[in-house]
Amino acid sequence: MKKTSLLVILLAICFNLLADTYTRIGITQTDWSGDYIVVYEVSATKGYVFTLDDASNNFKEVTLSNGKITDDVSEYQITVAKEGTYDYSLHTSQGYLGGTAKKNSIVYNPGATSCTLAYNGGATQLTANSGTLSFLYNPQDPRFRFYYDDTKQWDGKEHIQFYKLGDFDVIDSSNDLETKYVQADFYSRYSNWTNNLFYCQLQLAQSDYEEGVPYVWMAIQTDDLTSIAGSYSSKNRDDQAGYIFVSNSEDSGITFPSSEGGTNGKITEADLTLTPTSKVNDSLYNFQIELRLIDSNKKVWTLNKELPIYAYYIDRVLGNEDEDMDPVWQTLIEKVGTNLNIVSAAQLNIYAVNGTILGLDNMRIYNLIGQDVTSMNGHLCGIYLVVSNNQVVKIQVK
Repeated sequence: MKKTSLLVILLAICFNLLADTYTRIGITQTDWSGDYIVVYEVSATKGYVFTLDDASNNFKEVTLSNGKITDDVSEYQITVAKEGTYDYSLHTSQGYLGGTAKKNSIVYNPGATSCTLAYNGGATQLTANSGTLSFLYNPQDPRFRFYYDDTKQWDGKEHIQFYKLGDFDVIDSSNDLETKYVQADFYSRYSNWTNNLFYCQLQLAQSDYEEGVPYVWMAIQTDDLTSIAGSYSSKNRDDQAGYIFVSNSEDSGITFPSSEGGTNGKITEADLTLTPTSKVNDSLYNFQIELRLIDSNKKVWTLNKELPIYAYYIDRVLGNEDEDMDPVWQTLIEKVGTNLNIVSAAQLNIYAVNGTILGLDNMRIYNLIGQDVTSMNGHLCGIYLVVSNNQVVKIQVK
């Protein structure tokens, strides 16, 4: 009896180990081809898998774990194949899945039937018949099926999720970055540990000043101080041009404040393409910016628009005291009306803490496009120029 019980336990363990893993699709697919199961997510830990029948309670309850299912549900698998630009067929063990015009039903056909797949509003949308049939879960009459609604509202029905065969990272749907302003700060000295490449910090914000403005900043590597055009990726080698720094540090790499869109995750992956479109002046260029960020919560953030990038050099080129390439100094000289001596913060006896620059009563504070922001002292965040008695220093404020 004990041997029999042990055998049953061992067999159960083996079957569990052999069970396939299905992973939730949470982002638009360029090609949906593959093997899937259809799931209604009851909660974060419980789901119903469509069992292919057109009947009440046509589901199997499964456990959800961080967007994955490891229960044995392979008999309910649906194979999706591309039939056209936007059309797909869904093949099951019972035939090709489809519906009937102007009816709530499930129909299986011997030949391929055309359906449309998309990912919108946090759910997979499986539709047919010009979008008037949608595959949904009905909690009032617990079942999956195609439901007809010529208004395309489907009140009382619940959206579904497609889980794809395979064990991979779950990526959630895209969120647009509401960025209106980009500033590029060049740290123009060579960096010894990046194979003599230049380092550039990009700040993406919603205005040209930083008081209370959520922003994204990232660091890229380039081999040319005169242009940041090109493609960058965190997946590139970190000792070559085209690399983006990704870090879990609070003050380095790519950070993404929760105030921007509700995520507390650090950025774990980044891809960026910068294409210049027009020149405004020596410090300002318009760029087409294509940016894709994935945070540690597996949420995607995207930016795809033309924006001006204000470019400034923070340090002198290669540390050469006689060769100043920073257009900010010329802007300040024009505003102040006299030449300025560049000094250190210690020489000017100033320091910054909690958004405030302290140490001098007689000083003016400018941002990197030459605007006087002295009145904002106490609410500063970023890099600023402090002028006092014909002396100027750059200081970072957090």
